[in-house]
Amino acid sequence: LERANLGYVVTPEGVAGCFVPRLISPDGGLSRHAWGIAIDLNWPKNLQGELGTQDVRLVEALVAHGFAWGGPWLVPDPAHFEWVGGKQSSSDR
Repeated sequence: LERANLGYVVTPEGVAGCFVPRLISPDGGLSRHAWGIAIDLNWPKNLQGELGTQDVRLVEALVAHGFAWGGPWLVPDPAHFEWVGGKQSSSDR
């Protein structure tokens, strides 16, 4: 993000949840945060269940570098980015 001059689109107070040992649900598997492969960015303005306000350039940059974004999920989680490996196209967001 810094190399693309996009570091400013992530607010320092909005970075959370890189390592949080918890279950996805009481009967579910481990959260990606429990594995340390997920991070929540700009979470105060991108709450789970809402559409959010993520900068499209942030989403595109992270997706291009192997992250999945929670914004288009059935229950949106627009702060959530998780490492899935490899490079993806914008249609994989």
